[in-house]
Amino acid sequence: MVILGGGYIGVEFATIFNALGSKVTIVEILENILSGLEDELVRNFRRFLERDGVKILTKSKVEDIRPVEEGLRLTVNTPQGVQDHIC
Repeated sequence: MVILGGGYIGVEFATIFNALGSKVTIVEILENILSGLEDELVRNFRRFLERDGVKILTKSKVEDIRPVEEGLRLTVNTPQGVQDHIC
C-alpha cells in the first residue's frame, strides 16, 4: 500500500494498515513526515515506523500511475532516483 502524504492522517493510516499486516510505503513531498511537529519527536517516531517495516520516502513525489496485472505501478521521483512501486 502506498500512502501519499506524511501528515498526521497519512501516518495514522500507515500505522493501522501496517499493524494489520500490509506492506506500507509513505510518499511525502516535504523534507520530513509530520511537518510542524518538534524535530526530535518526528525523528523518533520515524525510527519506530521504519523499525516496524513502514518505508518512508521524503522529498519525493509520484510522477506516474499506471495499471498493471498486479494492480497499480507508481513511478516515484526520489532524491536517490526514480523508483517503481507496485501496489
